[in-house]
Amino acid sequence: MTTSESIVRQIGVILFGIPIAIVSGYCVHLLWPEMALPIFFCAFLAWELGNVFSHRNAETDKLRGTALFTEARKQTRFWPNAYRSNRPARWLEYALNVGSTVLAGFVLAIVVGGLVAIVFPSMRVATFWIALGIYLCGTIGMINRDRLDAGLNASEKKD
Repeated sequence: MTTSESIVRQIGVILFGIPIAIVSGYCVHLLWPEMALPIFFCAFLAWELGNVFSHRNAETDKLRGTALFTEARKQTRFWPNAYRSNRPARWLEYALNVGSTVLAGFVLAIVVGGLVAIVFPSMRVATFWIALGIYLCGTIGMINRDRLDAGLNASEKKD
């Protein structure tokens, strides 16, 4: 991919994130009006961090044909050394990937809290914190799984 193609791709990703953030903010406004603006920014940042900084790995190791489930699972790893790419991700990319995941969890927790508030209005905030906690525990579990798998892969390479 040439430099101009890369620049156009980055601009396209940024511009496509704006309608996603607007639609997310509007949908949340219907459920929980006070959270529309925070969701706009969280959805926009989650989209940008998740896509702009994943460009490095996608460029170096493109899939040929249809990916098997195990190959797709390897590409969605969180831990930097667990990526399918031949070179490990930088720690900045890793931190931005995790930050994007946490922001996406915030958006999901707000939506769940708003949906529960339709039936139980007083449970909105409690449901938000419970949903966010469950999401973050699952994310931490996946990060630890990937970290352990990366450690096992590194020890196998040494032998």
